[in-house]
Amino acid sequence: MKQAGYSKRPPSRSSERHRQHHKSSNGDFNDGKSRGNPQQSVERYLTLARDAASSGDPISAENYYQYADHYYRLALASRISRAPRPEKFSEEKAPASLPIENTPEPIGTMNN
Repeated sequence: MKQAGYSKRPPSRSSERHRQHHKSSNGDFNDGKSRGNPQQSVERYLTLARDAASSGDPISAENYYQYADHYYRLALASRISRAPRPEKFSEEKAPASLPIENTPEPIGTMNN
C-alpha cells in the first residue's frame, strides 16, 4: 500500500509563485499613486474628518485630521520648493578683498 502524501515527483512550485504574485498587490490597485494633488487631499480629508466628528466618531475624525495634516505638510513643501530663489552671490558683487584696517594681525606680531 502507498503511504499517504508520498509521491516520486517533488511538489510543484508554480502555485507558490502564483500566490506570491497576488500577495504583492494586496488589493491596492492604486500602486502608491495618490489621487489629485496634496491640496485636494487636504480638503478631502478635512471634509471626511468634519463628517466623522459630526457623526460622533472622534477616532475616525482624528485619523482623518492626521492625514489632512500630512498632506498639508506635503503641499507646503511643494510650494516652498517652487518659490523663486534669490540669485546666487556672484563674483561681480563680491568685494575683491577686505580692507586692510579690518583684517586682524597675526597673534605673534601684536605689540603690547
